Amino acid sequence: MSVHHARPTLSFLIASHNHDCSRLIADLSAQCRQLRESGGAACEIIVGDDASDNLQTLQANREACAACGVRLVEMAKNVGKANLDNLLADESAGEWLMFIDDDAELCTDDFVAQCVKDRTLADVVCGLLVTPGGGAPEGCELRYRYEHAATAKRTVAARNRHPYDNFTTFNPIMSREAFDATGFDPRCTDYGFEDVLFGHEIEKQGLTIAHTDTPLVHTGIDTNASFLEKTERATATLLRLGHPLTNHVGASRTAKKLHRIGLEGLTRLMLTPLLPAIRRHLLGRRPNLTLFNVYKLGYYLKLKHETKRPKP
Repeated sequence: MSVHHARPTLSFLIASHNHDCSRLIADLSAQCRQLRESGGAACEIIVGDDASDNLQTLQANREACAACGVRLVEMAKNVGKANLDNLLADESAGEWLMFIDDDAELCTDDFVAQCVKDRTLADVVCGLLVTPGGGAPEGCELRYRYEHAATAKRTVAARNRHPYDNFTTFNPIMSREAFDATGFDPRCTDYGFEDVLFGHEIEKQGLTIAHTDTPLVHTGIDTNASFLEKTERATATLLRLGHPLTNHVGASRTAKKLHRIGLEGLTRLMLTPLLPAIRRHLLGRRPNLTLFNVYKLGYYLKLKHETKRPKP
């Protein structure tokens, strides 16, 4: 929230869809207020709702925004996260922008103050995504194992070794000039890969990027069924968008290598009949991440083949 009508130093932009982010709104708002009252930078918060049809979560977010003096922008129809983030950037007034996923949770008392400090490190700055401990909720084992396996790759040192490949839309800060030079790809109307495309674009533009250990908790541990469905939707997005995205994603990169050595078709013929059984395993209580990668490759090859086939 902006105070005394000063131009905000930093705009916090939250794109939401059918998710109760009232706690995030309240905690973020309280820290913005504390920082400003202590003589620090003025910040604003804008929440965008992407045509949610869950009235309970929508009402919770409306009430939180009203109570905290936070602006809420509601879309009449679903436009996808990339387009909503672009719209929120246009609606904001900050010199710097921070995009935060709606399933994030603050875990430090100085998060806002630290973000204000971090903003000057580079054109684009990505903080740390923290996965909750305590074991997987029942029925959410696949996403939980996937996130915890990724934890080792999320150290500052690991991310800075390949900084552009590790860009994430979960919690990035960027200068308005950097965002205006790129923006999120408006073709990303369904789930997946706006982060990969943005990382590629900022590298192409010659913009600098830094990774920090400023933490934000990711609370959105999907159910196994939901995570698999998102994975399948993302695969369709990958095929629809094509190059250069296919150069940066594991399944499509592996498929290209198989194609070069003449094994793409054979691999597809071997994996396609196995996909239903692998899918059933991944929906179970002890999903194997190696089989998850096999499933992603097999599903990509199958969908690619079906997409290329002439329609009757």
